[in-house]
Amino acid sequence: MTIRSYVALIAAAIVVAVATTSDAAESRLERVLLLRSADRLSLVLELTAEPQKVVTHTLAGTTVEVEAGPVIGPVHAQELKPPEGVPFIAHVSVHEFAAANHAVFVRARVTLLGQGRSNVRIVGRRVYVDFAAFDVPRQRPPGLASAADSRVRVARGVSWAGRSESEAVNYQQAIGPPVARLKAIEPFLISAATTPTPDVLDALARTLTTVHESLRAIDVPGAAMPAHNLLTAAVVLATRAVEADFNGDRLAETHRALALVEAVKAHLPQTSAGSMP
Repeated sequence: MTIRSYVALIAAAIVVAVATTSDAAESRLERVLLLRSADRLSLVLELTAEPQKVVTHTLAGTTVEVEAGPVIGPVHAQELKPPEGVPFIAHVSVHEFAAANHAVFVRARVTLLGQGRSNVRIVGRRVYVDFAAFDVPRQRPPGLASAADSRVRVARGVSWAGRSESEAVNYQQAIGPPVARLKAIEPFLISAATTPTPDVLDALARTLTTVHESLRAIDVPGAAMPAHNLLTAAVVLATRAVEADFNGDRLAETHRALALVEAVKAHLPQTSAGSMP
């Protein structure tokens, strides 16, 4: 190989490397999909180029977050309702997340009806979050609405077949105080998300920590676990929204948390004593 050929080869390699880096730096979110196959359910984030970084977080065992990027251009917030028959996924949301260095990422959050394992894999410009069928602890009841925002119709009267009414009543009584506390601070959460101040954020964080601890102390019947997981996820999201160093959309995060609290009603049984207010 001549010196001229060698130099040309190096120059071509540099051009390819620069082009690849440029493509990655200009990656955009193209679409979000929920794919179901025989042995798994997958959330798919499809970008215009392979992501440089993918990070996964698990919150309270019932919420999975995946951040992919960096990306350019706006990431339009999406609230996805899983189709009927999809096991154990209550809610999927996608929104923009700004890292500490101001890089923008796509953040997808999946709220589960039960605890389960997930696996993240990158195939070219697609990021897959797989939930294996054998990891599903319980199935999504047919016709149950997703835990999306308050505009989504909430189905009522989930069956606790084989459970005593006293067990249902006991659980509703146990979660009554923490739910009432969440409802009481709802306007303060929205106000703090709109105009955050350190003192108010700190006070709300301490209140939410107390609520979280009270939820952990409750003896939860198996049939009530979907409702309890949603309630726990709601507290986790609300807590994140009032963190002093939170870099996302506080108001949107707060509304997601409050929507989950409302969705809990869909997972509680009807009793002669009445349902949760």
